[in-house]
Amino acid sequence: MKKGTRRLLIVLGIVITLPVFLLAWLIVAAIVLPRKTFVAVFYSHSKETTEPYPFADTVLPEHPTVCEGDGLRLYLPGDLTYTGTDAQGLLYTDAKQGLTQTGSVHIRFADVSATYTHKVQQVYLDEGMWAFSKDKPENEYGLWDFILNLTADQFDEQYPGFSSGVTRSKTLYATAMAAKMKAWKDLEFGDAVYRVDAVYQFETETAKGFAVRRETEKTLSAQHSLDLWLYDKTDLNRSCRALLFSEDMQLLTQIAGTAEIVTKDGYFGEACANHG
Repeated sequence: MKKGTRRLLIVLGIVITLPVFLLAWLIVAAIVLPRKTFVAVFYSHSKETTEPYPFADTVLPEHPTVCEGDGLRLYLPGDLTYTGTDAQGLLYTDAKQGLTQTGSVHIRFADVSATYTHKVQQVYLDEGMWAFSKDKPENEYGLWDFILNLTADQFDEQYPGFSSGVTRSKTLYATAMAAKMKAWKDLEFGDAVYRVDAVYQFETETAKGFAVRRETEKTLSAQHSLDLWLYDKTDLNRSCRALLFSEDMQLLTQIAGTAEIVTKDGYFGEACANHG
C-alpha cells in the first residue's frame, strides 16, 4: 500500500472515530461524573448569582415624556422626544443635541418568553426541590429567582430519598442551569454584541424582577444596555420586558427606575407621547 493512501486512510479513520469517541465520552461523563462537576464543565456561569441593584432611586422627572408598550410604562426626561423607529427600537433624542448617541435612548419592548424560557416541568418541582432545601416556587417570578441564584453549593445530589425523587432533583438541577445561562447570554443588535456585566435584582412600586446590564465595545453603537425583565406585583406570573440602549448609563438607570406595570384593565398597545 502506498504511503499516501495509508496516510489518507489514517486521516479518514480519525475523522470518523473522533465524533463517536466524543459522544461516548459525553454519555459516560453524564452518567459517571457527579452532576455538579458535569454541569460546571458545560455551564460557565453556573457560579453566578444576581446582585443587589446598585443605582440610586429615581426621582420622577417633571413634565416627563411617557413611553408605553406591552403592559409597561416608562417615564423619560421631558427634553427627550420620540424621533422614530429603527432596528434597535423606539428612538428618543434630545432636540438640543440632535441625533447624537449622547443624550439619546433606544427602547424596545419585547416578549419575555422570546428569550427567558425554561423547560422545568411541574413534576420536577414537586419531587425534586427537596435536594435544594428550598420551598417550591409559587409563581413564575419565584421560579426564575430560584434559577438565577442556583449554584452547585445548594444542590445535595447525595440527599437520601426515593429513587424517582433523586432522578427528578438531578434533572431539575441540570434543566435549571441550562435556563440560567439565558440571563447571561450575549445580545446581538445589528453588528454590535452586548456582553453581560451583571444581573441585578430589580424592584419598583408596581414591578419586581431582574435587570440585566450589558455592554458593547462597538464604537458606532450605544455602549450600555439595560434589559428590564419584570413581573406585576399583583400577579407574579405576568411579565413585561423592555430593552434600553444609550451612551449614557445614568440616563438608562433614571428611566429604568420609573418602570410601571399597567393593570390588565388598563392594558395598552405601543404608544408614545409627551405629557406636559
